[in-house]
Amino acid sequence: MRKMSMRQTLMMVVSIIFSPTVRLFSAFVSGRGDQGAWVAPIVAGCGMILFVLVLDRLIRDNRNFYQHLEYSFGIFGAKALAWIYILWGILLSSVQIRYYAQRVASTIYTEIDMGVFVFIFLAICVYVLNSGIVTVARMNELFLPVILIVTVALLGLLSAKIDLRALFPVNNPLSIAHVALFNLASMGYVTFTLFFVDEIEQKEKFKKYAVWGTIGVSLCLVWLLLAVIGTIGPTVIEKLPYPFFAVVKQISIGEFLQHIEAFVITLWIVSDFVMTCFISSAILKLMGLVTKKGNTRELLIPYFALCACLVPMMGRTNFELETLSEKVFIPLNLILLFAMPIVILLVGRIKNKIKKHCAGERKMI
Repeated sequence: MRKMSMRQTLMMVVSIIFSPTVRLFSAFVSGRGDQGAWVAPIVAGCGMILFVLVLDRLIRDNRNFYQHLEYSFGIFGAKALAWIYILWGILLSSVQIRYYAQRVASTIYTEIDMGVFVFIFLAICVYVLNSGIVTVARMNELFLPVILIVTVALLGLLSAKIDLRALFPVNNPLSIAHVALFNLASMGYVTFTLFFVDEIEQKEKFKKYAVWGTIGVSLCLVWLLLAVIGTIGPTVIEKLPYPFFAVVKQISIGEFLQHIEAFVITLWIVSDFVMTCFISSAILKLMGLVTKKGNTRELLIPYFALCACLVPMMGRTNFELETLSEKVFIPLNLILLFAMPIVILLVGRIKNKIKKHCAGERKMI
């Protein structure tokens, strides 16, 4: 079996965060957080570092996610929870695909039916995943540096336009907490690392890479919010479907950077691709463990066909998609990607102590 390194795995997680960040952060998050939204990634980053310690303990047990479920909740409980994750994962993949298609159809090819983009996108996903998630990890090693360099360069150019008066005062802790929860919902995709434990090398390096990755992502998110809020203000942000895209359009330095927004959308699509492949591969792996299928490649086409059927049901407008994300998927992400691993760790530790106590009593007898 081909394996990927822990560094490659976490690089995919960083790429994944780019898409929901650019898509939703500025749209309703900045509006909810007002001027002080830029503080939220710092709060979320601190919480995420603590959560990394939880995941590190689970990864060091050398069990994949389904094995953790079985150990903590038994066979029947594990199967029930696994199917909840599978249904959630299918819906999550569908809404991500819908976001991708909506973005391309509304910004670049406005006269082409959205279904064409969905078909092309899913065909590429099936083709690449047929070679396994390791192929996606290696492709992402090329994608991520480009995404980071372009993002940092754009934020650097936007920094000159920041109006500090639009960033203060920071006096609404409840709104900042709301934004921080959204940040955590995006960062929580790191939990999918547990699904691939048996396909990852250098597991002992998870904590080191994850902590430094969290610090880097948090700083980039702070910079992004400073640039967007400071450039156009929180009031205007609430009225724009893609605020970051609108801000980038203001950049014009020579002929090369005159249409930089097209390049940004391309990187956006790459992030969507990595995200869809990563989540879908994790869910398909879980399906294989539940149904005891060693090879899940035969499920690729049925899986993505189901996603394609669900895509139109995810919403007709960008507003409906954002509402669905805020009301449904962000709470589910927090429950399934954060709360459940903590519960698994606590239940597992309690069972370990009970077993040790019982073993000690038997020795005494």
